[in-house]
Amino acid sequence: MYSVKNLLDRLKEIPHVRMLSIIAIASILLVASIAAIRPSTATGGGAEIRATGTIDTIALLPFIAERTSGDYKVRWPAFVSNYHGTLEARAVQLNMQDLTEDSTNAVSFTTAITNVKGTLAGSEPGSFSAIFASKADRSDCNPPKNPGCPPGIARFEGRLVVIEGTGLGGFEGICGGGTFKGEGNSAIGFVSTYDFTFRFGKDCKANN
Repeated sequence: MYSVKNLLDRLKEIPHVRMLSIIAIASILLVASIAAIRPSTATGGGAEIRATGTIDTIALLPFIAERTSGDYKVRWPAFVSNYHGTLEARAVQLNMQDLTEDSTNAVSFTTAITNVKGTLAGSEPGSFSAIFASKADRSDCNPPKNPGCPPGIARFEGRLVVIEGTGLGGFEGICGGGTFKGEGNSAIGFVSTYDFTFRFGKDCKANN
């Protein structure tokens, strides 16, 4: 009676069986190599992605709340933003604004939580949450300093930071963020540009 080893050795002596064995082994090695280099299902496969483009933002009026104390005003507006470019998305955000209301130094500081839903560089759809902080200055648009500037126009700049662990779908494992700047006001909307850098999974680093 043949042992299993003897049987395998005899089968290998048959030409077409030997060829099938070689083909099977080659196929296994090919599949294994493809699996080893296959990128992550998360956007970017662990790579760094720089995203640039524009943002169109409108305020949802009336504001949720607004309070005044002396020359300070605190306002809670909500906004809808459409991102165009590398990041194609829509975001809904709730702002907390601290405004200084005087004729020479109309400055506001804003902290907001936003939910971004869309795609990044052609990824599958997904979403993530982020925090951004910005400074807006309307002093250049207040007479008599600049009477030709439309009243109430604010020029602003700020930073957006992804809240790690909130990425879903095509944004699974996302982190990073970047800067934005633009101008506008609540009555006509805001137009800005963005420059973000995103990472995924093991490439995420704190404070980026």
